[in-house]
Amino acid sequence: MSSGCRPVSAQSCARIQSEAGWGAFRMSSRVVMASLSRARRTEGEMVRRQREKWLPWYAPTCLAESARGEAVRSARTRYGAAVKLLLIRHAQSQNNVIEDRPDYAQARQPDPPLTAHGHASAQQFAQDADLSGVTHLYTSLMLRAVQTAPPIAARLNLPAHGTERAYEYGGLTTGPAGGFTPVTGGDHATLRAHCPALVWPAHLTGQPWDGGAEAWEESLFHPRATQVLTDLRTRHPGQDRVALVTHHDFAGALIRAALGWPVTGTPPTFHLAHLGTAQLDLPADGRVGGLDWLNR
Repeated sequence: MSSGCRPVSAQSCARIQSEAGWGAFRMSSRVVMASLSRARRTEGEMVRRQREKWLPWYAPTCLAESARGEAVRSARTRYGAAVKLLLIRHAQSQNNVIEDRPDYAQARQPDPPLTAHGHASAQQFAQDADLSGVTHLYTSLMLRAVQTAPPIAARLNLPAHGTERAYEYGGLTTGPAGGFTPVTGGDHATLRAHCPALVWPAHLTGQPWDGGAEAWEESLFHPRATQVLTDLRTRHPGQDRVALVTHHDFAGALIRAALGWPVTGTPPTFHLAHLGTAQLDLPADGRVGGLDWLNR
């Protein structure tokens, strides 16, 4: 006589066990998710309470930061915008490649031109550098700086204004082998052959640059750097971004003078490789400036 119950196959038994296990897993997952949800709510409540606890301290800080920002904006309005000065070291010169030679003192040139590599590097720099916003271009009257300027002037579609005070320490001389005898620099026609965009200083019309020979003394370099900064501030009292092709040591003097650092016999050095750059912030009223960045 039949009992009305059919035997269950092994496959059906396995399926039932699997479904039961999956159901248990889903139930377990719901329990875990509910626990996580409660934990998150608890964590959120703790964070909210901590914020309320520290709000009396945090709020004055926010107000102070807001007041500081307003003070900066007010100072800018009161004193006027500062000119940005982009310093660019010249490209590699023929003296640079023989610096390690034992006969350097005898082989060096008073006013060396760029190497072929220097010319190519200047072209590449003008192509790749961020020169956005540059409104005016200046250059030292040393040959290596004048030869660095043409691709930059072409990229900016600007004239390159010659400035006779932005030369390297010591000026043009015969060096130690020649007793540091002063050497006269190029005239407008000679240097314009290297840089067609060169604008000659008005007070030197019809005259060559004297070469700027000077003793190697920090007490001479600092006032010269200060004068260059003063001249640029006077010419550019607004929001101009001015680029200056200059030299390693003199760029350091410009940075120290802009930052208001006192003159010492052993000043700190700011290293700039060839075509390295630095940007200064120069308030128009002569206040101490700032160094935005130094790209070696």
